[in-house]
Amino acid sequence: MVDVLDIDKAKYDKLLRRVGKRAASRNTVAHDQFQPNDEGNGVRFVIVKAKGLYGTPSVVWTEKRFEQEGCLLDGIKAQLIEFNEVLGKSPIKDQAEIPISAWIPSPDWPVPMRRTFSPALYNFQSLPFPVLPPEKPQE
Repeated sequence: MVDVLDIDKAKYDKLLRRVGKRAASRNTVAHDQFQPNDEGNGVRFVIVKAKGLYGTPSVVWTEKRFEQEGCLLDGIKAQLIEFNEVLGKSPIKDQAEIPISAWIPSPDWPVPMRRTFSPALYNFQSLPFPVLPPEKPQE
């Protein structure tokens, strides 16, 4: 557990939003098909769009784009390392003061929905398998 009262929340909120904005680029590199660009100056990613209208647009990343993304990620990585160090220096002062009841959900809290079988399915499951009538011989 971490005491976040002394942490610059605005600074690190901005950092975490920057991380979230990199998700599309990360997913492109990690999951999309790729091949050398026809001009030989980069990588062509074929992105399959399944939401809305189906499409397969292609995006070309040049060597310069890879370098820019790498520099950007290096900067984000350095800030995340700093953030991790700040969190490590901010433990809760006295964990003995936290009552165990703080960890146990109150009966007043709504219980999360549980995936259960419908009673109608239980009933159906208890019925014997239907016996099919014998087939009539073809004449």
